[in-house]
Amino acid sequence: MKSRERVFRALELEESDVIPLNECFSSTEAALVFFGEKYFKADFLDQLIFQARILGSDVITIPALGFPGGPGVVFESLLYEGKDHIIATSPFGTLLYWRKKPYFSKVLYGPVSYPEDLNNLRKPEVDSLIPRVKNLARMVQRAQRLGYFVMVEIKGPMESPWMYLRNGGLPTFLRDIVSNSTFASKLIKAAFEFILEITELIIDIAKPDAIWMTDDLGDNKGPFMNPRIYRTLINPWHKEITKRVHGKGCKLCLHSHGNINLILKDIVNSGFDSIDPLDEADGMDLAAVKDQYGDKICLMGGITKNIGFMRDEEIKKHVMEAARIGGLTGYIMMSAGGIPAEMSLGNLNCYLEAVDKARSRKTT
Repeated sequence: MKSRERVFRALELEESDVIPLNECFSSTEAALVFFGEKYFKADFLDQLIFQARILGSDVITIPALGFPGGPGVVFESLLYEGKDHIIATSPFGTLLYWRKKPYFSKVLYGPVSYPEDLNNLRKPEVDSLIPRVKNLARMVQRAQRLGYFVMVEIKGPMESPWMYLRNGGLPTFLRDIVSNSTFASKLIKAAFEFILEITELIIDIAKPDAIWMTDDLGDNKGPFMNPRIYRTLINPWHKEITKRVHGKGCKLCLHSHGNINLILKDIVNSGFDSIDPLDEADGMDLAAVKDQYGDKICLMGGITKNIGFMRDEEIKKHVMEAARIGGLTGYIMMSAGGIPAEMSLGNLNCYLEAVDKARSRKTT
């Protein structure tokens, strides 16, 4: 079974020959640790293909909107890249910053500081991004020709307002949700309506296998907001993008870190094809989620972000347990955040060997 078919079957909740794998390195810092100068001189897609081959991934994810991981190939425009850091801007005029090592990202400036600033916010022209989307299409098609299942990364209604509009970032936006929900709702509308347009353009021109929408909704203590507020403020947009993406015959995968158990039923009922990363470090129990929702949504993840700190035997046990719970139906193995910079080469080799055995359900 080829990689694309394997992943499609998992998303359709059908049995695959082996457990599909979606794996990559977590950041520029992680890539710096494991790879040399020649890697960073290569074309971006060649870097992604190289990662997929090294790690045995069935999936390649190309960021159209890339913050905080790095500049996306459609939305962010590079202003400066040096040895240590990157500065980029967005069509809204946002200034974004990345430090390469140790990895760190930050919104330097957002165009909306006060509610009245929304009145002066100029909506970008989606057609101005067509040349970039055509370039993305060439990348998608090349990766598909090589047999990979290709996802294109975008940002969701929770992330896009604080990443691209709200001056002050996430803490300020969370305060808006509590103290001025009308303003928060307008921020979401201003940011995410444009992203919806971009997403439809990407599907029409680039024809990816899936849209991967990152939209972190909580931390390890719980959701960022009361479930009632999520249902009012965020969930209608989740349902809207699901309707639009599925209407164009494309899959939609949701990425959300955090302990989201209190809103997981609402998320599943929104119609997403998969949910990730389901990290035990965030309080997510893969077995419990599989038992309750495994017949409704594909589960992607189950490998903790803390694998970089585990010993070999802990890695083997953890990976095998995730494979046992996930099984060959409706499960895609994936680490929460990718291969971390702190992981040793020896531990990485141990992890890849454990993953290879677990995917094919080998016990020795």
